[in-house]
Amino acid sequence: MRAPSTVAVLTTALMASGCVHTYETQIIDASTAAVTQQPLKSASNLPPTFVVVTPGASGGDCPLRLRDDGLRTMLTLARTLRIPIRDSAATTYETFGDYAVLPPGAYGDTEGDALRIDCGVLRALGVVRLIE
Repeated sequence: MRAPSTVAVLTTALMASGCVHTYETQIIDASTAAVTQQPLKSASNLPPTFVVVTPGASGGDCPLRLRDDGLRTMLTLARTLRIPIRDSAATTYETFGDYAVLPPGAYGDTEGDALRIDCGVLRALGVVRLIE
């Protein structure tokens, strides 16, 4: 009989402890105006950058999970905003991610808020409302 994998054991332990939170990720192609019109609150206690735990599917995607080793927080991607940037050769995208924070409150966020991250440099821009 095979020994259980580390992932299965870890998943079972997390589920038993009640620490599993799931978020459905949305990808939204947005205009610059749509992104800048959403209220952005100041965030506090931010690290210079976050550590990637689970990368995105491709190089231009936001990471699915980030970590802040200083505050021991875990960030899970809940919404991706892609702003098209067109030039004469092609269209590229500037990508921002709205991340649910566990435990909540570490950056001035409250329940239903998310931390908006510039996925190109993994720096936080502020706190946005995730649930309207």
